[in-house]
Amino acid sequence: MNRNIALLNMFGTSTWKVWLFVFLWISLICISCQQNGKAQPAGEILSEEKMVQVMVKLHVLEAMMTLRIKNDTSVATYQHLEKQLLKEEGIDYELFKSSRTFYEQDPAVMDKLYEAVVDSLNVLEQKKQLRPHVN
Repeated sequence: MNRNIALLNMFGTSTWKVWLFVFLWISLICISCQQNGKAQPAGEILSEEKMVQVMVKLHVLEAMMTLRIKNDTSVATYQHLEKQLLKEEGIDYELFKSSRTFYEQDPAVMDKLYEAVVDSLNVLEQKKQLRPHVN
């Protein structure tokens, strides 16, 4: 109890000064922990351009699966074909997952990626080239 009173006396009798001090201290810690306002990847990630290319192919694949297979095996089939498509692109599945997780942390970046995906899908639709190459 005496320590609390000593702490209050150090800042005067006003409790708001103590809360202001605590708030400023916590704010300083939070600001110093940020790195230029952007999250840094924990390891290797795909470039935004490569991520868009892969996402376009995966969305086309997913659309084809939705149109062709309408049963419980469609999820398993899609997951198999997704991994096969990534392998053909030379991308490890775990690298793709970590890249997706990294980009999802920043809604503005993810929005930019999806704008590029939608634009690419529109171009493919106009050219009628919506079939992904999966062996």
